[in-house]
This record gives sequence, C-alpha cells and structure tokens, in this order.
Amino acid sequence: MQLRVVGAGLPRTGLRNDLTRLTDGWTPLCRRLDVPEPVEGFPRLSRRGQWR
Repeated sequence: MQLRVVGAGLPRTGLRNDLTRLTDGWTPLCRRLDVPEPVEGFPRLSRRGQWR
C-alpha cells in the first residue's frame, strides 16, 4: 500500500481523514484480537508472523 496517491488528485484532507479513521479503528480491533497495536498507523503481525 503506497500513500503517494495524494498527488493523484485526491483531496489531501479526505485522505488524511480516511487514514485517521483507519488508525482509530485499528487500535480497538487489535485489542480485541489480542494483536500488538499498530505502529505509525499500520497493523503489525504477531511474533509468529500471523494473526492470532
């Protein structure tokens, strides 16, 4: 997933809002799945390299 789509004509605020909504949704999701919380807005796999 590349974030350089900003220059492709998408409104920057809309993309930023989507990203914040995505990262805000990840934290409770990761807590529910008992997965480490995302780093810099991206989900991280468990130490075994797969979702638990």
